[in-house]
Amino acid sequence: MRRRFIANIPFFNKISDELITELIYLLRETVYDGGNLVVKHGDLSDRIHIVWRGSLKVEIYYNGKDHIFEELNRGSCFCVFSAFSEDYT
Repeated sequence: MRRRFIANIPFFNKISDELITELIYLLRETVYDGGNLVVKHGDLSDRIHIVWRGSLKVEIYYNGKDHIFEELNRGSCFCVFSAFSEDYT
């Protein structure tokens, strides 16, 4: 089931079965309670987060208020790495 789940994520659907096997071996499940932060502004990470169950909201702070930027659901993935970050140059 995990193999099919990973293979169907657009970010991973072009990789080989061997690479999917390695990826599944490296996966570590983390459970977050509702309302908790997964990452916050300024966090750096070398992880790709995959939504297995539930959903999460991506919020941005703009003009003195929080705004929902996007809602991620099962099969969504994201990472904190930014190509524009000075920390990764």
